[in-house]
Amino acid sequence: MRSVRLVMLCFLLTGCMKRADLAPLPRITQFTVSSKTDDYRYSHWSVSDAKNVAALAAFMDSSRSGWTRAYGVGFGPPSPAYYAHLFEGNRYVGYFAIGAGALPGSAAFFQVRYGGVFAQKRITRTEANLFLALIGESPEL
Repeated sequence: MRSVRLVMLCFLLTGCMKRADLAPLPRITQFTVSSKTDDYRYSHWSVSDAKNVAALAAFMDSSRSGWTRAYGVGFGPPSPAYYAHLFEGNRYVGYFAIGAGALPGSAAFFQVRYGGVFAQKRITRTEANLFLALIGESPEL
């Protein structure tokens, strides 16, 4: 009887995740990067140079397919290590973030929240390193 309940719970939870492609981003004019430090505080820096903003926006636009959206539940740990908070002028648009599992060699992932969308997807180390270079970080999570 317990196993039947467990199987039903698993079916319900997997139904809460849907594959989706993201809508195009609005025009991004600047972004602010936040990174988690070893003592769980965040450091912040802004990037408004048009060339860097355009490169990051183009990268994010090329990564719009293959996302998993959560309905009714969140994704849980781990949380992203770096966030690129996106702005259109003074208006906050959302964020595009990157993280990896806690164990060495764990898969890296992107997480995004903008326009009512909250989604996540696994990525390769190459994609992770490219994103980190675009936000001005060393290329390793």
